[in-house]
Amino acid sequence: EEVIVTATKRAEGLQDVPIALSVMSGDSINEMGLRDMEDVSLYMPNVTVSQAAGASQIFIRGVGSGNNFGFEQSVGTFIDGVYFGRARNARAAFLDVERVEVLKGPQSTLFGKNTVGGAINITTKRPSDVLEGFIEATYRSEVEGFGLTGAVSGPLSDNLRGRLVAKVYEDEGFMENSAPNGNDGPQRDDKVLRGALEWDASENLSFFLK
Repeated sequence: EEVIVTATKRAEGLQDVPIALSVMSGDSINEMGLRDMEDVSLYMPNVTVSQAAGASQIFIRGVGSGNNFGFEQSVGTFIDGVYFGRARNARAAFLDVERVEVLKGPQSTLFGKNTVGGAINITTKRPSDVLEGFIEATYRSEVEGFGLTGAVSGPLSDNLRGRLVAKVYEDEGFMENSAPNGNDGPQRDDKVLRGALEWDASENLSFFLK
């Protein structure tokens, strides 16, 4: 099966792209239980994403900016074409991802000057032509965490498609507070909702709203 990537700002087969890159599909990410870029980097050669105090460190082939909050990153992160210039954004958990592409080496021609080390191109799932959906429940015993994720996608008319995905997650944290009336922590209580619409205005023009 041909692997489609958008490393050159257009959909092309992986073998037709003259760029050194690694790609992982959203299905593989879900099957392997990977939660964020730090997990994915373990399966991509020459890519390191690790958490530091208050930020993340992103390196490709040894090139990166560390975790200085005042610096734009030498490795640019793009989600659906939108640039995220701080390393802390790499901590965001995946939600309904189509694929993750890691482009190695300078990518300033297509992605701008802040990609001297490379670029991370994350693409979320677009609305589908047929009605589909899923629901997924997770439980983490070590922190008593429970999560629920669901999505529904399909056509709304002949030229309009929509997708809605939601996620909730909460846990009590990994640290137990034995003081009287003490609270365990650090607790998490996440609620995420994302909607997307795709409209085919003509044969050569379409609009995508997320």
